[in-house]
Amino acid sequence: MKLYLIRHGITEGNKKTIYNGRKDEKLSQEGILDLEKKRVLYKDLAIDYSYCSTLTRAKQSFEVLFPNQKVDEYRDDLVEMDFGDWTGMNYHDKFKELFAKGYTFNDLVDPDNGETYDELFLRTTNFLNEVLNKHKNKKCVVVLTHGLVISSLMFKHFNTNHNMYELSPDNGLGYIIEFNSKKQVKNIEKIAF
Repeated sequence: MKLYLIRHGITEGNKKTIYNGRKDEKLSQEGILDLEKKRVLYKDLAIDYSYCSTLTRAKQSFEVLFPNQKVDEYRDDLVEMDFGDWTGMNYHDKFKELFAKGYTFNDLVDPDNGETYDELFLRTTNFLNEVLNKHKNKKCVVVLTHGLVISSLMFKHFNTNHNMYELSPDNGLGYIIEFNSKKQVKNIEKIAF
């Protein structure tokens, strides 16, 4: 099975480098145009099953990238991390604040009054296990979701040589993880444009 983990398109919040988290935001016009260009990357996919976050930016992204497909399952466990009090804050400013306190990119600092990284890892791991058990005989499963959902999966299960933030893909891109029949990773490919 090949599992495609794809990040939604660009939003106004992405352009302003703010934590959107669970704030429901539409794609920007730039985001739609960018996804229309990136659609070529996925045009030949024969999708056996698809999952999508319940947030609007993910739903719109699926519609743009896969105009002739329907989402098989919308999932709340694929929504972005809940950034709590950090929602709406500029993440460059927040990182500067954290670095001044001695933290580095390798430290996973839980947002105030938000979801913890352990909670994020648990829900994304449970989702991955469900997909691997449910779709072991499928050839192509697509997951349209958010940056930290993807990077949490990559960090915890597929690529421990990077910090989590380095693993977040650009909008409209992501990773292809190929599994053998024993659910072991056969190959990992970063989707590039």
